[in-house]
Amino acid sequence: MSMNDLDKDIVERLTYTQLRSTEYKNAYETVRKAYRRFVIELTEKQLNALDEYYSAVMETMAITEKLAYKRGIADFINVKQDFTP
Repeated sequence: MSMNDLDKDIVERLTYTQLRSTEYKNAYETVRKAYRRFVIELTEKQLNALDEYYSAVMETMAITEKLAYKRGIADFINVKQDFTP
């Protein structure tokens, strides 16, 4: 399995988990409501700047999630090896 395959698998698993989470759905709805307010209140230039910022933040968060997931897998393997007779 290549790193690209692993990254794709991680994203799919995280997305599946998020979509099943009521907590995630509620938080996402809060974000959508706030964004709708921005669409109404901001100029097009301001909204474009906000979209650019939001995209950059979301990309950073996605990378952080993947790194944490990979770290968790590595830590699990290390712990499992420590307890293997």
